[in-house]
Amino acid sequence: MLDAICQEFCEWFHHFNGTTHVVLETQYFMELFNRLLSLGYVCEVVTHICEHSEFCAATFTEATSSI
Repeated sequence: MLDAICQEFCEWFHHFNGTTHVVLETQYFMELFNRLLSLGYVCEVVTHICEHSEFCAATFTEATSSI
């Protein structure tokens, strides 16, 4: 399911050790954020690729519970 969501919203994505790195159009970030949040991922970092770009890069990590 994670791959399907990333393919729907992202230009590029890579999974590694519970962390997902993505590049996508900024306008789709909140939709991706909400979809991944519902799967138990939190956004660690998000940044514009460059000052005038319509794209952003983000890192999502699987949330863990220490209860």
